[in-house]
Amino acid sequence: TDFGDNGVTTSWMDIKTGRRYDHKYGTEWRAWEAFGNLTNYIDYGSQPSPQPTEAEFKYQVWDDMNEIWQPDVVNDEDYAGVFGSDVDCVYVSCNLGDVRYAVHTWGGDDYEHHPSSEWLPEVKNREDYAGIFNRPIDAFILKSDVPAKYRVHLRKGKYWLDFVKTSDADYKDSEYGFAGIIGQPIDAIEIMPL
Repeated sequence: TDFGDNGVTTSWMDIKTGRRYDHKYGTEWRAWEAFGNLTNYIDYGSQPSPQPTEAEFKYQVWDDMNEIWQPDVVNDEDYAGVFGSDVDCVYVSCNLGDVRYAVHTWGGDDYEHHPSSEWLPEVKNREDYAGIFNRPIDAFILKSDVPAKYRVHLRKGKYWLDFVKTSDADYKDSEYGFAGIIGQPIDAIEIMPL
């Protein structure tokens, strides 16, 4: 604006140079000496970035049958996996804290045999995935800074198990400590904050 003889009038400013014109691509009037930032009022260098307020668990699984990573899922917008195709590996992260997770490999049955049935080492955040390619899993455990619940879908049983809470995580508690039933392969996982 111009506060001269004409009162208040509009102007257009080139934001890269600070040059002021009577209209876009019009006659240049002058340049603004201090344009862009309110330096007397705001210290732009020390502004904290906004922090998320809602927890988002992002997770994905390796689909054994199709041999691909399925797309990331956030919270309960969907589930990770494909019914009928075993889950081999899992990635998990949370925007508001750390997560640690592990999987238990399925040893197989009368028709399908795998080298071992064991808990694999825990993984933190998305630093790595939990699991081994071409080795289906039958249990999943999640520990999190943010309270959450999670569950798995059994491929052979074709149903979802009850949710398990991260606060109850315990490798030795087969009822409430992890999601899954040792000996029953998993084909989907769902995670959401409490």
